[in-house]
Amino acid sequence: MEALAALMRQELGADAIVNTVPWDGAVEACRRRRPDVVVIEAGLGTGDEASQLLARLLADLRLTSPLANAVVFVGRPQDDGISLVDAVRAGAVGVVYASDPAERLISALRAVAAGDAIVSSEHLNSIAGRAERAELGHLHDRDVEDRLATLTARERAVLDCLARALRNDEIAAELSVSPRTVDKHVEHILKKLSIHSRLEAGVLLAAHEVRETT
Repeated sequence: MEALAALMRQELGADAIVNTVPWDGAVEACRRRRPDVVVIEAGLGTGDEASQLLARLLADLRLTSPLANAVVFVGRPQDDGISLVDAVRAGAVGVVYASDPAERLISALRAVAAGDAIVSSEHLNSIAGRAERAELGHLHDRDVEDRLATLTARERAVLDCLARALRNDEIAAELSVSPRTVDKHVEHILKKLSIHSRLEAGVLLAAHEVRETT
């Protein structure tokens, strides 16, 4: 995390980045500083403990700093596990990996600051697969079907794009609408599906499609 913070200061400017803080000081730091983006390192604790702590911290941050976009940083391969499912369900808008090239990390954080969710389609499918295998879907098949049925045709098209990990500008170009219109559609989708983030929307649909094809 210190290395990532140093990289961000170098690329984004020292004034744009605050010092790293321990998990137990994160909520208070965010309450005082009101950041646009919060990067949280995965892997505190082990197994279920790590998942629960990560989900709890994200939930607390969402209540304390609802305008801050939370990104989970996976620093070690062994942390690229089931905790990411909990992170998505708790409201994380993206996942970045220490193994990613530096330019991709910076680009991803810029995208989050601009309001986009960031995770590659490969990682999105991986997270969705974990959610399905671990039976962590908080909605049953019928619940998912019922909620999806409330979406308009255009909202379903936007949701399909979210499941492909497309950014707002890419969705706008594909559907021939403005990015602002995409924002409104995403807002309606989250409300109708009773979920917290566009990333969770993509994972929900991807996991549902996994079930439909197995």
